[in-house]
Amino acid sequence: MASAAETSETLLSKLESADSAGTHSLISDYLNPFADLHNKKKKKTSADLQTLQRSLAKKFTPFLNLALAILPKRLADPSNLDADFAPELFDIYRLCLDSMDAVSSQFSGKPYKLHIQRIRLVCAFEKWGRHWDAESEALRVLKSFKAIQLGKEPVDLDRRFVPGVEQGGADIGEVVYILARCASAIRSKEEEVYERLLCMVEELAPWFRSVNVTFLFSILLCLVAVELRN
Repeated sequence: MASAAETSETLLSKLESADSAGTHSLISDYLNPFADLHNKKKKKTSADLQTLQRSLAKKFTPFLNLALAILPKRLADPSNLDADFAPELFDIYRLCLDSMDAVSSQFSGKPYKLHIQRIRLVCAFEKWGRHWDAESEALRVLKSFKAIQLGKEPVDLDRRFVPGVEQGGADIGEVVYILARCASAIRSKEEEVYERLLCMVEELAPWFRSVNVTFLFSILLCLVAVELRN
């Protein structure tokens, strides 16, 4: 029976070179222990949960870090990858991110580490023309940024979309820029989408004082394109 290290190396090798279906199921089986975190039939105290998260983080974080380094490269150029296989890589990408997120409480002092990885996923979605997925994931990133800064999940009635930019300003700005490009590409007719983007740009105003003028102009061009299509 192969050791955990050997299994990890084999899966990473497949992830680097595979071009046909089947890799996702193998990695899903390997990461199956994470299911215990969501098993409601097994009652766990807070201490039990912490112990389980610590154990999973210790065992799987090296694999997840390497997988999350490989996936953006595999998806970087749509012309070099079979379009029929790309969805499987995206599913693996999400699985690895969700697994990492499940033990993120163990990453002391690195609250934004996972967000950088999710922004890379957003960029990959956009590059592959999956603009709805990019938009959905980008909004999730902004909500998670806010949760970290507030110390709790933001309520739906909170109409502020962008968290404070004292930390992660450039990353947050990039997410808003991607959302503007996605709205333009989708040719959205929803007024809410346009209003949300305008609110985001206004909320980013403190950061724009130090941002590259070309970057700001690019966002504004996307917003104009969205408005013209509405």
